[in-house]
Amino acid sequence: MILLVERLLPIIIMIGIGIFARRIKLFDTVLIEGLKTIIVKIALPAVLFGAFATVHLEISYIWIFVLVFLLCCLLYGMGELLHKKTPSFFPERFTSGFFTGFEFGMIGVGLFSAIWGVEHLATIMLIGFGHELFIWFVYVPLLENKDRHTFQFKKTLVAFLKTPTIIAIFLGIVFNLSGMYVPFGLTALGAGVYATLAMITPLTSPLILIVIGYSMTFEKSGAAKVLAYVGGRALIVGILGVSTMFLAIKMSGISDPMFALSFVAFLLLPPPYILPLYIREQKEAEFFSQMLVYSTVVSFVGYILVMTFWSL
Repeated sequence: MILLVERLLPIIIMIGIGIFARRIKLFDTVLIEGLKTIIVKIALPAVLFGAFATVHLEISYIWIFVLVFLLCCLLYGMGELLHKKTPSFFPERFTSGFFTGFEFGMIGVGLFSAIWGVEHLATIMLIGFGHELFIWFVYVPLLENKDRHTFQFKKTLVAFLKTPTIIAIFLGIVFNLSGMYVPFGLTALGAGVYATLAMITPLTSPLILIVIGYSMTFEKSGAAKVLAYVGGRALIVGILGVSTMFLAIKMSGISDPMFALSFVAFLLLPPPYILPLYIREQKEAEFFSQMLVYSTVVSFVGYILVMTFWSL
């Protein structure tokens, strides 16, 4: 119990700082957007590079990438099916976009590293890589095509390759598989680069948690609709996700208990925060923005439960 409180209290305090800062208007929106930019373009890439450069990689791990990618595709299809077959419960056009994808960057990395430590972050990164491929090459194009009909494969590919987090992941994999990571660190330049990354990494989780707290605004929504969307997603993700987890463990041959924990932590994440950005209709965009807030709260509760059972 003491360990649980020690790990949970800093997270609550950091999120509380963000909520308090919003209420007293300590930060403005411009500053928060600047912090988000620092997180996405500097802090997260630094963490991801170190994680992928040092994680143990095997050919069998390809199954993890493939299965997570297919899981996300299946969840999108389930959301589309629910919207078409049960419109009274799931009337929104972007229901499929809510039922799939996970806020891996802004929530997953911050919470996981804050609770279980940066040293274990590489494990959940193995799961997140297949997800990132899905987000860029399936999720975003489908959302763009649904409301704008402007999907361009070349534009999507270029944007994918220019994303700092993706560049960091690929560089980390290259350094890992080529054996460059350790020799590069023995040079003056490499030692300086690694020292810089070591300075940046501890800042990532606190910044993410403060931004999350600042962004959480609650508004009244119909209880039935909230239950249908948030509860429905949790149920379907739980069933299909856990099944995928066991299949991934069997196919990849991973026996480390931390992998199962990482997979559960991944499944608990809320939908991608970028969803409302692709919805032109303001009312629907506001609805899904609120559903993301409720989903985030459910994620935090889920993490607390997992932490409780893990510490027993």
